Amino acid sequence: MYALTELPDAYASIARGLIGQSPNDSTTGTHLIRLHTFADGTHPADRAWQACLAALAEMHAATPEEYQTALCAILKDPDIRCTPYAKRLAYAVLEQQFATAAQRPDVASAAAKAFARSDTGKATALLTGALAASPPDAEKPSILFNLLMEQSKSVDTLEQAQATYDQLAPYASDRKYASLAKSGLWHLADLYHRAGKPDNALALVQQYVTTYGSDDFIDQLSARVRAEKP
Repeated sequence: MYALTELPDAYASIARGLIGQSPNDSTTGTHLIRLHTFADGTHPADRAWQACLAALAEMHAATPEEYQTALCAILKDPDIRCTPYAKRLAYAVLEQQFATAAQRPDVASAAAKAFARSDTGKATALLTGALAASPPDAEKPSILFNLLMEQSKSVDTLEQAQATYDQLAPYASDRKYASLAKSGLWHLADLYHRAGKPDNALALVQQYVTTYGSDDFIDQLSARVRAEKP
């Protein structure tokens, strides 16, 4: 029988194993795709994560600081087998019991990724809050990029997406973040296209080609815009 201190790790190991033997295992990607066909929290892996979080709560009942650290570790876990549902559960506890930690830029931006597929409004609010909390310079470009990705899902947030890209664009000159600015520009051009503003879209396409050169993605977008332009 597992000792109390071993239970969370045991449940986490089971949860990961139900997705794949390792993050790079050939079947892991397939199982992650299948995960999205289950109702929220009903996949066996998600149930194992529920047990893991329950065990953590019991183990750290008298040590709140350690509990907070453990929840943040789940939320930031880079292993793709740590499911979005598990991270949303962890963040819900942080919001309820550790509000200050939940509002930290690193924590809020990590949580936003877990909500990106299921709740765009929540993800957007978390990223907006992360920016308002003055994140470190090294974290700000990725937060801006992820916010732009959420805003580019709907033409209703076109103006906000443009404003976010305007903040992201200066990072194009930094090799560490150039790929984010490049991808952000493509998504913004695509958003203008979907919003029925072909002239704006083509102007951004030209900006992209001038800055980064042609590639299949921008060429295909350019062709779609020109084909649909009145």
